[in-house]
Amino acid sequence: MTLRSSPVLRDTGVPTFSTQFSLIARGRGCTPKLALRVYNGVATARVLYGLPLASLRKGQWAELDADHRTAVRTFYGLPSSTQIGPTLAEAGETPISLRAVKQAFHHLLRMKGTTHGQHLVERLYSLQRSGIGKRAIELLSVVPDAPFRNWTAIPPHRHIPLEVRKTLPGVKAKARTPVSAMQQECAALLHDKLKGRTLVYVDGSVLSDGSAAAACVAPSLGEVRKCRLPCPASSTVAELAAINIAAELLGEHISVTSAAILSDSRSALAAISREDLGGHLAQRVARQLHALRNDGCDITLHWVPSHVGIPGNEAADRAAKAAHDPGTVITDFVSSADVGRLLVARHVREQHPDARDSPVPICASCSGSESAAIAPPSVYIASQGMAVPTVLTAETRRLFSTSYYTVRLLTQVGLIC
Repeated sequence: MTLRSSPVLRDTGVPTFSTQFSLIARGRGCTPKLALRVYNGVATARVLYGLPLASLRKGQWAELDADHRTAVRTFYGLPSSTQIGPTLAEAGETPISLRAVKQAFHHLLRMKGTTHGQHLVERLYSLQRSGIGKRAIELLSVVPDAPFRNWTAIPPHRHIPLEVRKTLPGVKAKARTPVSAMQQECAALLHDKLKGRTLVYVDGSVLSDGSAAAACVAPSLGEVRKCRLPCPASSTVAELAAINIAAELLGEHISVTSAAILSDSRSALAAISREDLGGHLAQRVARQLHALRNDGCDITLHWVPSHVGIPGNEAADRAAKAAHDPGTVITDFVSSADVGRLLVARHVREQHPDARDSPVPICASCSGSESAAIAPPSVYIASQGMAVPTVLTAETRRLFSTSYYTVRLLTQVGLIC
């Protein structure tokens, strides 16, 4: 499919854009941010539904990007002379062409996540002239590994869920709980509920450049295991790698018949608790723990708060940070396929036209000297000699104006009859 064969996709933005502009109502309607969100939900969504896997020329993608930039500048009251990269970054937007690449990559990653889908993607590599074939080949340079799925399903009547405790009694929220109270609850957990078990503390570490490492510490066994991850990863992936190291450590000590793995990552524990419904990496960790339990080790997983003075947790944190040393062994348990979405996001972010690391959001409350590249809409409107829209004081009038223009928009695009 080409852009010429489906012109309705680009033409969708014309009536939607004009209707969106009326949504703002010269300051009496909704905010520019809301108008842009509705525009993306109606016009941009339709373009991204039909074109990510199509074979378009660079000039055609440039036309779509230009339409998107026009909408952003108009909604925020910006002149056409503003820089492309900073304008999009401060508005929290990504060019349509890059969003299409990201969406196509996600579609291919989902296909590669299944056995039959992997065979289909392999066939796409030979279609080098098609849009989806080009995306599949480009994805190989970003995520070169294929997901590991060569395991046998556990029969339902034999499956016993893992014991995963993602909360600590008396600690509802770490930010609102005193450190002394968390220390008391952790002491009660370690000395009462987990008495007699071999305790293994795990932790992961991720640096600003994305490099990740993992470690586990078993004080009673006198063991410390560390590893580096072969690719950039999130803190959750690093924590899952640390739990896998702990499972391997316990598997080597046959005399250990009862153990507990303590982690400060609720997201990692939640992923393991989903087992076959979780991601591929979490599924492999869960299978490793099931195998450990089948070998005679009663294993449980518990959450403990981080940086509250628990000796084992602090030791695991230091070991994980020290694991970034180049001499640390690189694990083969984690591959690029396990962090495919993260690698795709980094790939798209590197191609964003704005080169700044952390752009300032548009309309942020800062002075003119602190503004990054574009001025807030009120500054530009005032410079053109026009009246700056005032904020309505009557709540009922504001709600009526917003509701009226919202209903008008939805009626024109056919969502309300």
